[in-house]
Amino acid sequence: MRAGKSIFHVGINLFLFFVIASCQRAPQTTTENPCKGDVPLFTSSPSGMVWIPQGPLHDSCMHGFWMDETPVTVGAFEKFVNQTAYLTEAEKFGDAAVFDFARKEWYLQEGANWRFPQGPDQKPAPADHPVTQISWHDAHAYAAWAGKRLPTSREWDHAARNAQNSMATYPWGEGLKNGEKWRANFWQGEFPFFNTGADGFMTTSPVKHFGKSSLGLYDIAGNVWEWVSDPSDIERSNTGPEKLARGGSFLCDLDICHGFQINGQTSSTAETALFHTGFRCVKDRGD
Repeated sequence: MRAGKSIFHVGINLFLFFVIASCQRAPQTTTENPCKGDVPLFTSSPSGMVWIPQGPLHDSCMHGFWMDETPVTVGAFEKFVNQTAYLTEAEKFGDAAVFDFARKEWYLQEGANWRFPQGPDQKPAPADHPVTQISWHDAHAYAAWAGKRLPTSREWDHAARNAQNSMATYPWGEGLKNGEKWRANFWQGEFPFFNTGADGFMTTSPVKHFGKSSLGLYDIAGNVWEWVSDPSDIERSNTGPEKLARGGSFLCDLDICHGFQINGQTSSTAETALFHTGFRCVKDRGD
């Protein structure tokens, strides 16, 4: 969403953009199985990753791969920065996008970055929360350093459907609660007017606070949007195609965004950093 300094600086309110963008939908599935006879190959389990087995997705076969069990955390990203002296794009720009809950609009917060997602006057990001204020370029740089890569949108979709081409609304099936416990970190209330915080969090939550999917993935729905490698159909003349993100975030409610459905998706320019967007990585089965 940046052009030069940023389109924020010419007075464009991003609220409607992110609401509309988050309502995009990924393709629906079919029930046919094109993977007959395909046998998954296992290698030793990389630390902090889970195996996503081969299976059908839509009308084709997805081969197995390893996926981070959680979004990349602040603590993990800090190790990357400490070893490489990497400077994120938000740090280079000197500001990043934050949603003002009082004014109910997006703005550029000076000094906001992965260490202080809401700005230097606010609390630092806890080590066990997803790292945010990370651009697509930043996520790609971390993945390369870690010997991994960003997932494709289809790989993310396959993992969220538990490698079963599931037609369920969410990775866990249907419904938003398991007994009295919420299944994910999202907006309870009417966005952007009020959030009850019934799930216990107004912004990010610890990566393993909510339950895991049947494949062992945490926060594959809710908490933060996750960058994937694919470009979107939206292209801006000065920056090229936007990049997709999947999974929804703590800003998604049931009526306007609902991005934590499996088929929810959004997009933004590759240099944009947002306080509700992070990422997770994958590795190919032979890596």
